[in-house]
Amino acid sequence: MRPRRGDRAYCAALALVATAGFASASDARALTDAELRGRALYVEGRGAHGRDVVALLGEARTEVPARSLPCANCHGFDGRGKPEGGVIPSDVTWEALTKPYGARLPSGRERGPYDERALRRAVTQGLDPAGNKLSVVMPLYQLAQDEAADLDAYLKRLATLRDPGVDDARVRIAIAVRGVEDEARAALLAAVFADVNAEGGVHGRKLELLTLRISAEKPFATALAESDAFALASTTVDPLDAELQRAIEATGTPVVGAAPADPTLDLASTRYVFATAPGCRAQALALAAHALTSEKDEGATFAVLVAGDAGARDLGAELARRLARPGRSAPTLSATAASAFDAAAAAKELAPARAVIVLAPPKLAAAWIGAAKELRLAPRVLVPGPGFGPELRAAARGFAVTLEVALPRAPDAKDAPGARAFVELAARHSIALDAHVPDQVSAWIAARVLLEGLRRAGRDLGREKLVQSLEGLYEFDAGLGPRITFGPLRRTGAQGAYVLRLDPATGAPVATSAWIGVE
Repeated sequence: MRPRRGDRAYCAALALVATAGFASASDARALTDAELRGRALYVEGRGAHGRDVVALLGEARTEVPARSLPCANCHGFDGRGKPEGGVIPSDVTWEALTKPYGARLPSGRERGPYDERALRRAVTQGLDPAGNKLSVVMPLYQLAQDEAADLDAYLKRLATLRDPGVDDARVRIAIAVRGVEDEARAALLAAVFADVNAEGGVHGRKLELLTLRISAEKPFATALAESDAFALASTTVDPLDAELQRAIEATGTPVVGAAPADPTLDLASTRYVFATAPGCRAQALALAAHALTSEKDEGATFAVLVAGDAGARDLGAELARRLARPGRSAPTLSATAASAFDAAAAAKELAPARAVIVLAPPKLAAAWIGAAKELRLAPRVLVPGPGFGPELRAAARGFAVTLEVALPRAPDAKDAPGARAFVELAARHSIALDAHVPDQVSAWIAARVLLEGLRRAGRDLGREKLVQSLEGLYEFDAGLGPRITFGPLRRTGAQGAYVLRLDPATGAPVATSAWIGVE
């Protein structure tokens, strides 16, 4: 995954989760680059460097996207084939394909052993080693030579791959602990797992939580590469950590409960990372929607203030487009690099605006508010959660500035109508719901989503089956917060935000909006 770089000061990444393992029968070696690309072809129908591969289907050779007909759909994630609708797909593990005596298939067709060249002909032309035509239901994938080589490389490893962290009796889920916030999430996950285990587990398997102490000496990528955990839960991912992204992809470890730390990150391009909370970009878009619907003055003007890099400035331009409405003055966009930001000049430029969405580090945003005070301006100031800090609260306090902050979780979540099960769990396990409620709520939602994915995956559990079952979640109610929806091209379950308004005089929370959904 190569996410676009956003303003890390504005949208700061949080700590990352890792695992520590137990012995398993898996092939512990991470996949090579070629094997990773081959897996993307086999499982997702995605070509090298994300290329859209075309498949020809049926006698008419109708062109369809390979993404809609990946190999794993018929041959299974393990390559051994899953009969369906009277069709019996072949076993495509390398050991089965290359047996020296070949094979006699249920159709009566006989063939000799495959090699790399014969396999490429089968995949692209529909012919077996003996020159016989394969079944008409077999798509013909139009692969480049290097893509065919990648597929060969993956099939040679396929039979040796076993998902770690799962056996007949248990499945191991990991969380990393670096501070008190992580401790709070880990305690909540442990409580959820204890209750599930008391009722028999999931499909007869008990859930075991691995708590990892991550440090500078043991970074996430290293711990993950050495780990035998089945999946990770309740964590955030730094999209600019290339080593981390490589470790997640190479091990194929699902991360449930992730949150993007970059406003321009598209998690749909990351197969194994599932976000349950919106990122900075979604929060900013929700602020734009909120500004439009809550502003009663038809003559009010809007503005967007950006002090950041190219990613933040692109987001600012999108916000300005969304704020534009017929019959109203065009929104003002003031966008500079953080290093070139001039608070006094920005205050003068945006003086006419009634509402300003600010995409800037808290210190720079506070400086702008200070400059606005000097000009006796009193705009509504709307800030995504990662751009809010004590400096901003202090700058706005005691002045007529209305400060509104987008949040991925409702600040009063434990008092919400659906919070009863959450509160009862905490009481049952003597967990205090205090300063760490947002972290505990995040862990609760991650646990509920993970459990639903495990249940849908069934007894024959594997990482790819978990990914597939999570992709099927639609409007899933986790009991707190907005409903969660994932899909093959959607890895953020909730897109939008709540908006918290602070009292201008005291800086205390005054009111929270309903969930504002965006797409």
